[in-house]
Amino acid sequence: MNNLLTDIAGVRVGHADDAELASGVTAVIFDRPAVAAMDVRGGGPGTREGALLDLVNTVESQLYENPEWLDPHRYAAQGLEKLGEFHKTYSAAPADVMMQEKRFELPMEKDVTVLGRIDQVNRISGDEVEVVDYKTGRPKSQKDADTSLQLSLYALAARDVLELTPARLTFYNLTTNEAVSSQRDEKALSKAREIVATTADLIRTGEYPAKPGFVCGFCDFQALCPAHEQFVTIRPTIK
Repeated sequence: MNNLLTDIAGVRVGHADDAELASGVTAVIFDRPAVAAMDVRGGGPGTREGALLDLVNTVESQLYENPEWLDPHRYAAQGLEKLGEFHKTYSAAPADVMMQEKRFELPMEKDVTVLGRIDQVNRISGDEVEVVDYKTGRPKSQKDADTSLQLSLYALAARDVLELTPARLTFYNLTTNEAVSSQRDEKALSKAREIVATTADLIRTGEYPAKPGFVCGFCDFQALCPAHEQFVTIRPTIK
């Protein structure tokens, strides 16, 4: 025993430094998944690397819980199974499909044009239609459908470009084979237009307000970002 971190079985340590740059890095690697924590000190802490210790970023733990992700053949088989389930459900009550992969150019205020493509437009009756967007990732909730800017813009495109009445707006979750539907009134559509106009103004003036969130953990500029200051703890110098 040498009173070193490497005295612990299953722990490996690597280090590299550059005296000219006055910089270095140390990597601690565990042979098996382990719970970790860190104490950040110094003027230039590796905030990006530290954020990887956040439980929401523990990708390896997810792989252990979902081993099929490591097996592309098994993952593909699950995809075919979900596709078969969707085909069975859809065939039992097929929609009256009017359009698929329908591209649109939606003129907006302040000389803005929104380009998009709607997965599917189904006729309900007369000029009333259902606008469908298929999702293959995390299933969308009812709240997602009710607040989605994407669906709001699709509704505007259906009404103003396709000259149809968007009576139902739907996210179809292929992973669960379930649909969540919503509607938009004139107030909601006006709000969507305001969001696009405000965003366009910010882009034209070169203003891009920070939106702290999950991706901040992978940013190299956290130490310089005012929006990240709330997460920084300043410790007194230890003498």
